[in-house]
Amino acid sequence: MAEEIQTIYTDGVGKIHFYGNMIRLDLMDFVPAETEESGDEKKSELNAKIAYRLVMNPHAFLATYESFVNMIDKLTAAGVLSPVNNNNNAEQLPPENPTDANINTADPATKVEDVKTE
Repeated sequence: MAEEIQTIYTDGVGKIHFYGNMIRLDLMDFVPAETEESGDEKKSELNAKIAYRLVMNPHAFLATYESFVNMIDKLTAAGVLSPVNNNNNAEQLPPENPTDANINTADPATKVEDVKTE
């Protein structure tokens, strides 16, 4: 019988820390925020919350980074992503669902905290 592999969904990385010789990535999920109704309109806001923390050594982090770069190249070649523009990373992201436009947090793809050391 084959092993079952757990699938983890994430909306992005919130923070990246370096502590104890390990790199820690906080994987974020967007969850509905408490909203107030005003007339016929109901605001649909989302808040980011940490769903998981991925911890790896620097060598594994570098290998993961290289895998991401290879996938970005393949997605760009397939037309799924626009070519990388170092001045504006948002241009390379696929279009978002317009109903999710009001997000109550910084873009998790660009929010990276300063590296913390012991």
